[in-house]
Amino acid sequence: MHLRFKKILTRIFIIFKAKKIFSAPQKTKVLIFDGSDKDLLVKITKIQNYDILYTRGEYINFYILMKTFFSKAILKNFFENYCFNYIKYSNPKLVITFIDNNPIFFKIKNNFPNIKTIVIQNGTGQEEFFDKIL
Repeated sequence: MHLRFKKILTRIFIIFKAKKIFSAPQKTKVLIFDGSDKDLLVKITKIQNYDILYTRGEYINFYILMKTFFSKAILKNFFENYCFNYIKYSNPKLVITFIDNNPIFFKIKNNFPNIKTIVIQNGTGQEEFFDKIL
């Protein structure tokens, strides 16, 4: 099976399997990038006004999904565009994550220079990943 076709089928399966959120994302001060360890992050920081950009297919925001489908940038990197549309719409002051090896997170600052970003490293042995993005 052609690799690109297989990749597209996988993404379609993720979209159908994910729980759908039909309302537009809320405007927020803090956006948690990836729901991993969100409970720990909220407990430690005591943040109250936050939203979560799920990046593992647990939830899909249908409103942002449709905006991404109909955008001109759909042919480049669909999931990256989905994330950036979500960030643009929620308009956070801060994006924070425990996922220290997602290349999309490291592109946020270039695309949204006024947003502060914080990554909390959750593991070791990531030298190969950081060599690729730096």
